[in-house]
Amino acid sequence: WLNRRKNEIEILRTKEETKKRFSRDLHDGVIQSLAALKLCLSQSDAERAKFLADDAICKTRELLGFSRFDLSDDFINLVHQYVKVFEANYKIGVNVFEASSFASGLSSEIKYEILKILQEALTNAGKHSGSDKIEVKIIDTSSNFVMSVCDNGMGFTNTDTGITACHAGIKVMHERASVLGGEIKIKSGKTGTTVSL
Repeated sequence: WLNRRKNEIEILRTKEETKKRFSRDLHDGVIQSLAALKLCLSQSDAERAKFLADDAICKTRELLGFSRFDLSDDFINLVHQYVKVFEANYKIGVNVFEASSFASGLSSEIKYEILKILQEALTNAGKHSGSDKIEVKIIDTSSNFVMSVCDNGMGFTNTDTGITACHAGIKVMHERASVLGGEIKIKSGKTGTTVSL
């Protein structure tokens, strides 16, 4: 009985945390895009307004996808669920390769942070890389959990507009990784970009 009660409490706590994160992501993502959209409409900037409307739609779909996730579920299942959301939004195929024993022992909080890093890496690839294929690898080294997102797009350098456009997202990925005690590494060239946690 005690174990069952502990599990019920943990599930409730996870649901509450998920609601808080959802509210924060709604404010920081969709609402910011809609505020910028309103400004563009008042300035009759139709091209920018269309871009922001599309961005708000994508962010809303991603948030709705996340809202359906049960963070007590297996991490690999959650990755596959998010990949389906991404593929529906960006019409880019994603292959997932997993060989990780660490993944089965992740807490709900860590799962959430890693999924948000995955979301940002995939979104950057979907918006900026021009790729038609992405691979997600989740593996263990001798002592570490590693997740990588590799696209076959055009790549970028530090002076490219692509890196400027997704700079804030890259910064957030570094911050999330640091909280987890990890790091983000990015390699980019003419044959694509790899983001590794």
